[in-house]
Amino acid sequence: MKHKNWLMLLVAIFVLIALGVIRLNIFYKEYQHTIQTQKIYSKLTFEIIHKLQVLIEEKKNATLTIALALSENKKLQQALVDKRDIRKYLKGFSLGLAQETDFKNVWFELVDRNGTVVSRSWSSLRGDNLFGVRELNNITKVHTLMDVDQYNLSFRAFVPFYDDSRQFIGFLETITHFNSIAKKIAQEGFEPIIVVDKHYAKRLKIPFGEYFIDDYYIANSIQPKVLQYIKTQGIERMLEYQTHYEIKQDYLVAHHTLLDNHDKEMAYVLILKPLEKIDRSSLDNINLSVNIITLLVIVALVLILIGFYNRHEKYSEKLEKGVDTQRYFVLFFIFFAVATTLFCIALQIGYNQKKENFIQNHNNAIEKDFDTIQNKYKTVAHTMYETVINRQSIKQIVHKAYESQSAKDLAREELYKALIEQYKFFQTYDVRQLHFHLRNNESFLRFHRPQKYGDNLSGIRSTVEWVNRYHIPISGFEEGRIYNGFRYLFALGDTISKEHIGSVEVSFSVHAIAREFAHLRSAKTGFFIDKTVVKKKVFSQEQGNYEDSPLEDFYYESSIKKQLEREFKHAQMEQLSPLGIQSANKKIFDNKIFTLSSNDQKHLFTFVPLQNPVTKEVVGAIVLQFDNATLMAFRYNYLVIFGIGLATIVLTTIFLYREYLSKNLFRNLSLRTKSILDTQKSLIVITTGKEILETNQTFLDFFGHDSLESFKSKYRCVSECFIVHDGYFHPSKIPPQTLWIEHIEKLHPKDQVVLMRDKNATQYSFAVAQNYYQDNSYVVSFNDISQTFQEQIILQHKIIMDSLTGAYNREFYKTNITKIIQKREYNHQQLGVIFFDIDYFKAINDTYGHAIGDEVLKELVERVSVSIRNDDYLLRWGGEEFVVFIATHSLKQAKRASEHLRSMIEHHTFKEIGKLTCSFGVTLHQYDEAIEKTIQRADEALYISKESGRNRVTTL
Repeated sequence: MKHKNWLMLLVAIFVLIALGVIRLNIFYKEYQHTIQTQKIYSKLTFEIIHKLQVLIEEKKNATLTIALALSENKKLQQALVDKRDIRKYLKGFSLGLAQETDFKNVWFELVDRNGTVVSRSWSSLRGDNLFGVRELNNITKVHTLMDVDQYNLSFRAFVPFYDDSRQFIGFLETITHFNSIAKKIAQEGFEPIIVVDKHYAKRLKIPFGEYFIDDYYIANSIQPKVLQYIKTQGIERMLEYQTHYEIKQDYLVAHHTLLDNHDKEMAYVLILKPLEKIDRSSLDNINLSVNIITLLVIVALVLILIGFYNRHEKYSEKLEKGVDTQRYFVLFFIFFAVATTLFCIALQIGYNQKKENFIQNHNNAIEKDFDTIQNKYKTVAHTMYETVINRQSIKQIVHKAYESQSAKDLAREELYKALIEQYKFFQTYDVRQLHFHLRNNESFLRFHRPQKYGDNLSGIRSTVEWVNRYHIPISGFEEGRIYNGFRYLFALGDTISKEHIGSVEVSFSVHAIAREFAHLRSAKTGFFIDKTVVKKKVFSQEQGNYEDSPLEDFYYESSIKKQLEREFKHAQMEQLSPLGIQSANKKIFDNKIFTLSSNDQKHLFTFVPLQNPVTKEVVGAIVLQFDNATLMAFRYNYLVIFGIGLATIVLTTIFLYREYLSKNLFRNLSLRTKSILDTQKSLIVITTGKEILETNQTFLDFFGHDSLESFKSKYRCVSECFIVHDGYFHPSKIPPQTLWIEHIEKLHPKDQVVLMRDKNATQYSFAVAQNYYQDNSYVVSFNDISQTFQEQIILQHKIIMDSLTGAYNREFYKTNITKIIQKREYNHQQLGVIFFDIDYFKAINDTYGHAIGDEVLKELVERVSVSIRNDDYLLRWGGEEFVVFIATHSLKQAKRASEHLRSMIEHHTFKEIGKLTCSFGVTLHQYDEAIEKTIQRADEALYISKESGRNRVTTL
């Protein structure tokens, strides 16, 4: 029973750590599975959608090519003039294409200028008028489009015909279908379904296919099992998507929307692939690798604990019988419990603090971006006002509105004609509304709804009241009677009479702002507006433009939601927990940007409240949805730290308990039993940290002394034998008046390594272990780890150094760039990036051979290395490209350093080839900028140097 408690402790420790390792195993595999699965599905979706888009463009171009080729035949033009049916000729041309090309079912239609069908290749029906059946635009120009007519969804190419007097007499319409595209997609292992929107499906009077599902038309042939799958899932549900792909039951479903000429949704392409047929072997490799590592960790843990147990047995046998081991066992167990609890609390506090700091910095960055985007649109609004509106001629038109009712109506028409073209132009810059108001706040002219006028905006539009009252411009988000938007309002004053005559508003859709936000931040987005505002201010006939959102007090604006969904940019609010949604609903009204995590912690939702610029009330919000990669990495790192920390506490507890046994052993030793020390292979000394009290024979033999007195005649303390080296401990690295033996004890075990020379001047690496002995003295052992340590240093050197030139490599960059940037910022300096390469290096290789080229690279690195400062870094970026990271205070200073290098290289004579030159690109790393972007900018500057004649320095 003597060691029963000790054995139970080891078993408990093993179970605890093993459970932690297994939990980390499961978490890491889940994390990697999620990431890798998303990558696989995203890559597969991107490739097949890209393939579809290419096929569509090819089909459009091919259809137009066929139409143009057939239109060269004079027989068609004569048939138009004579109103003659040439169906046999058109059908023959179609059959010829079917035999010689992939176009198996091309239709041709000859139509006169009035829209009357003269002849069709697929039908004897003629004489019907197309203008009454479908919309025909631009028939006097060559063009292509996708459209739905009474037969099918198809590609159409139009080629007009003109007579000798250049009068339009009709056109040839060439029609192809989607079946060939669907077949090519199917050849890639997918099941394509082309679904015509139910509103367009109403046009189908004589449908080419036979499949209809809930008023939706299927425009291609599909397998019965796929048709049944769609019916089971529900076509409406299949068409509700917010991302490029979704997982529905056992299928990966990729989505693509086909738009008509007015950018309205005309059809949808659903591309299905069974999950079982998707190659996910990389996930199995992850599982295997992680499981093997987990098994090895557990085996290593077992071996370590067995080793500790055996050591404990040996020490226990040597202890005197009077030692109270059970009492100390309880004390060490309490130490373990307390240390673990404190560690967990500290770790949680650290994680929460880091998360809070990240969220705060994230919110601050979002706020800056929001201001930047608003300023961009403010510039557009001011430009429109100053260049188009703020003219005396425009103000005179508005002034006429005060003369009489008839004059007001005429002024409205005149103003509309005067500015409609400019309004259409500025719509390309996302301008949504141009709205003039009279000084009594009456709506005078809405360019977006010219038929809506005369309503009084008092009590509805506070910004309009503000400008008309104070004659001062104002801007910000404001709800309206029709649309909501970011509005920029200006006062209109007669230039001559100085009389205030009204106000004008230039506004931008929230969709434009949200879309810009999403693009800038690579995020999804959404827009909410306060329900009470909509009910109070929006025209009753316009309130159908809004729909319920997950937030109780807010609506979605339907058009914005639909646009974002079509662009796969709409935030998926259902990923927030019910508590998160409730919290967001309340916190928006606090008028502060805030961020919430999704239910699965994989996404962040940042809410930007929108405030009325006059009333200062929160009336809406923009939400941004981000992938939570950073915080997920934090979480994973903290779990790893927890595992490592727990293992460290366990091993430290065991180590301390073992040291207790060791010290009890040493207390029972006498200095007269020195012969025991002499049996040790390690170098052992007993020292106060200032002088040596005793050594073993191995120590004396190492330094070549016969006795301790002989050694002390040369050295007072063993620390005087330590060699100064960056990779090793040395007393010169510690504060004065500090005992080295006490300082080294506080270091991490990996840093408790010294370098010493033996009697033959050969250097050896030793791991230092020390134990308090008695009377302020320590027993110190030096264990030879030379071979292992030197191999580690050599390996580390090989990893971060370029094998050819000796310059640092990209592995050094990946490992150290963050520290380099932080060091510069701490010293109030900037990081200069100098990107350079050898001019015409290929010619050197071609002329002298690659061996000489390698020598040139090595000599160049030697010359540059001696020309830069000790705290600068030279990296071989690849081939003949190099990067130098320097500490600098300005771009001008960095350019001088680059000019120095350029001049040195130009005037140096290389051993094998003589002279060469280099071109340089220089830039500065900006605060909080991704270093990759900085290097890209330096590379662009280098490209400019190349294009400008080489052997020069360009800054950006």
